[in-house]
Amino acid sequence: MTHLRDAEFVDLIDGTLPPVRLAHLRSCDACRTTADELRHTLTTAASDPLAAEPSPLFWEQFGRRVNESIDAPPDRVRWWSAPRLAFGSLATVTILLLALTVITSRNTTPTPPAPPSTAATTQAADDLDADMDWAVVRAAAGDLNLDEAQAEGLVARPGTADRLALELTHAERAELIRLLQTEFKSGA
Repeated sequence: MTHLRDAEFVDLIDGTLPPVRLAHLRSCDACRTTADELRHTLTTAASDPLAAEPSPLFWEQFGRRVNESIDAPPDRVRWWSAPRLAFGSLATVTILLLALTVITSRNTTPTPPAPPSTAATTQAADDLDADMDWAVVRAAAGDLNLDEAQAEGLVARPGTADRLALELTHAERAELIRLLQTEFKSGA
């Protein structure tokens, strides 16, 4: 059988718990412990002099005070009160700082990286020739026919080359420059 629910503990305190559930209470240590704790709490609360019901005079005055508060006109709230003024000032400063940040970020242009030295270019080329990953790419690209790749949908989207060029490391940029210079010299 399942333990007593909270509503059943209320029924126990009120004396309306069904006999079947009372039988469970007698056989279950956990439910009996909870019931004893509730009884102890109720006994302690009943013996507290501060928990006594207020006098009838309190309730008469309480009702009168509530009615007066309801009938009274609302306090006039000024928009320039200190908390609202502080919050408005903070919001204004925040918006101005954000606008200034956006404006200055649009006006600044990134400086292009300095061209790599010849020594860096030669070192980068040597590193790429020894790199096994690039060897795999070169081997795969050696048999690649551009027309067949385009027919299969393997084409670069607009802006892909620009994005990839910006993601190159310094050594990769140096090698790209070397390769382009070699191509331009051989094609000219």
